[in-house]
Amino acid sequence: MVPALGHVFVIVGENKSLDQLNSSNAPYIMNTLKPASAWMTNYNDVTPGSLADYVALTSGQFAPCQTGGPCGAQNVPSIFSQLGDGAWKDWNESMPSNCFPTVAGSESTLNAYKQGHNPVLYYAGLPCSTYDVPAGTTGPDDMSYFNNALVAGTVPEYNLISPNLCEDSYHSCNGANIITEYDNFLKKEIPLIEASPVFGSNGVIFATYDEGY
Repeated sequence: MVPALGHVFVIVGENKSLDQLNSSNAPYIMNTLKPASAWMTNYNDVTPGSLADYVALTSGQFAPCQTGGPCGAQNVPSIFSQLGDGAWKDWNESMPSNCFPTVAGSESTLNAYKQGHNPVLYYAGLPCSTYDVPAGTTGPDDMSYFNNALVAGTVPEYNLISPNLCEDSYHSCNGANIITEYDNFLKKEIPLIEASPVFGSNGVIFATYDEGY
């Protein structure tokens, strides 16, 4: 039986499969997280296309047109609507403002944001402007708003966290190893989540990728 969970944190990387990770390119995942975690080896994407997989991750379904990118907002239940107002936030690194609907920033300045990795934008009827928020400023790899909320204990029960394109294994920025970028992001953020007063004895962190097999 699944135990009752307290605060939940879901961190989503991009476009990688289990067999691409090793102790050299993902030392934190393989050497620190794996020995201390449940390891879901039969977890797979549902379809090619980031947006469709983000929507499936948060609703259990997707619209076929979403495999090619944004195609309007769908009026379907999601984890956000089921939890209700005030119980969730979607934190997006490098997003310029709440519910930002287009790409922003750049890889060279380490603040590249992609709206297709922000599923809240594609559900009809959600209070997007309140709970779909930047995780920090548009400075390089900045998670300061989220990190400050962790310290203050003001994060909601459910938190979906989308790193920017330079920290989610989507692109290699300034020559960095593409897999190590996400590994380094987890190495920075997971200890902060675990140290937050809200994590306690029943908090849980899911670190995953949107696409993979």
